[in-house]
Amino acid sequence: ADRLEPALGQIADVLARPHLDPAELVLLKREVQAEMEAERDDDETLAARTRRRVVFAGHPYGHDPRGTLASHELIDAAQLRQADMAFGVHGEAETVLADAGAG
Repeated sequence: ADRLEPALGQIADVLARPHLDPAELVLLKREVQAEMEAERDDDETLAARTRRRVVFAGHPYGHDPRGTLASHELIDAAQLRQADMAFGVHGEAETVLADAGAG
């Protein structure tokens, strides 16, 4: 119980002022890109992606929420901060990266 208040204070601080470390962003982008590239060799994932694209054609659900490999190359910390302010997305950079790259 005595640790709850400091923990809630830290959580509130992260939500109010998310820190987007450019070095961490580079690592997160590499991690997500590696996952996406590995999925190219997984038939089950490819089938699920195709099914999602067909079933939700024309809807945001039809797109990978992580964006594309090309969109990852274009995203930087400044754009993520803008997305955070515009969409109210607060959290880890990976979450914001997914939202900003979904277009």
